[in-house]
Amino acid sequence: SHTGRRLLAAIRTLPRDELLEAPTTDLLRLAQLVVDRAENGTVGVFGRIHLNRDFVSVLVYFPAERFGPETRRRVSAVINQHWPGEIIGRDDRIVELNLARMQFLIAVRRGTQPPSPERRTVESEVAKVTRRWTDDLADLLTLASGEDAAERILRKYAGALPEAYKEDFSAATAARDLGMLEELPAEDGLTFDMYVPDDDDAADRRLKVFRTGQSVSLARALPIFTLMGIEVLDERPYFLELTGRDEVWIYDFGLRLPPGCDFDKQREANVIDTLQLLWRGEIEQDGFNALVVRADLTWWQANILRTYAKYL
Repeated sequence: SHTGRRLLAAIRTLPRDELLEAPTTDLLRLAQLVVDRAENGTVGVFGRIHLNRDFVSVLVYFPAERFGPETRRRVSAVINQHWPGEIIGRDDRIVELNLARMQFLIAVRRGTQPPSPERRTVESEVAKVTRRWTDDLADLLTLASGEDAAERILRKYAGALPEAYKEDFSAATAARDLGMLEELPAEDGLTFDMYVPDDDDAADRRLKVFRTGQSVSLARALPIFTLMGIEVLDERPYFLELTGRDEVWIYDFGLRLPPGCDFDKQREANVIDTLQLLWRGEIEQDGFNALVVRADLTWWQANILRTYAKYL
């Protein structure tokens, strides 16, 4: 039967020493649990204390596509937290049922009783550390946009986001960024987002530039910032290759502001409005735009002063 074949497959995932040492009833129960985890795509953690109580054997199962060196390191840390002691044996491999299996043989510390942590607690923690960045992104997009829209956005962008972007930004940030890209036309789209960086970043603010259809020319961009009194400390480009669509870029600029500039949300919005017009060539590129940064003017107020200066 199908169930019988699945149980046999689950038994074949077990290490040889478990097959030899574990009681038959425990093996059947373990095989049933492995099948359950495989069918539901969830995590399974199974601990067994050896008869002499000086060793603990722990098996961890999770979906095979999450089997990577960083995931294994994090899983190992979780297991050692709940079963403290020296890991004297470990075996990591891809097994049947599209599962990854990690086996730990842990020596119990002298004079201590082998721990028996709550399985659901350990499984919950392992599930967290084996989640992929894209899993979190999918959940956040679903919460923000609904299931149908989230699936459409993921089909379009999930495989296009470069690994460097995933390392630099959280899934929550990506959900916001993709929402901004979705609002742009496929050709000549342009929008900005300014944010406060982490404390260890030398920049006062960071500015994201979202561009579709064509890339950003630094030779053109840097003078815009300079005339506004803003110093560009660094620039991180991220290129998204979308199947069947024009090219998309996200640029992340580290900005140093003039001394004494206290940026609030309104001033940030004024700067972004000015940048949008400057990038499009819709207002003049000169030193008057620095008043938007230094004096908290709008681009229109700076433009009026520019006009006065021309006729005085």
